[in-house]
Amino acid sequence: MHTKPDPIDPDVLDKMGYDRRDLDVPSIRKATIWTVVGCVVCYIIAVYIYNLFIDGSLMHVPKDVTPSRNAGLKDKPELQDNITTKVDIKRMRDDEDKKLNYYGWVDQSTGTARMPIDEAMESVARNGVSTGNSVPAKTTGNTIKLNTDAPTP
Repeated sequence: MHTKPDPIDPDVLDKMGYDRRDLDVPSIRKATIWTVVGCVVCYIIAVYIYNLFIDGSLMHVPKDVTPSRNAGLKDKPELQDNITTKVDIKRMRDDEDKKLNYYGWVDQSTGTARMPIDEAMESVARNGVSTGNSVPAKTTGNTIKLNTDAPTP
């Protein structure tokens, strides 16, 4: 009985196209480097094209956030860009937050003040709504005939 494997000639395997190597590390390294370089080049080209077609730059943030694009035009509305719009919305929300959460005057000449909304809600829940006049509650009582009769057995 035969227990040893048949000797295989390496030239025969090469002629058949059989590859006995595991990995070609230099080729994989070159492919990785070319892929990374290609991605970086594509990113640079995309940023250039973006800046070419869009008014402004990705790296540019204006120092002045007041709308002044058409300041010299007569009878035209002021135009806002994205940054001034966001700044205006933030200012408005900060002002609303101050009005809702802090004490302040509504009209100082008449003595009308405002208080934080949380304290106002607690006060109304605790004391009810005050009209400034003490008026007794008026009720006519139960006027529905059916409810005044005793139930019949």
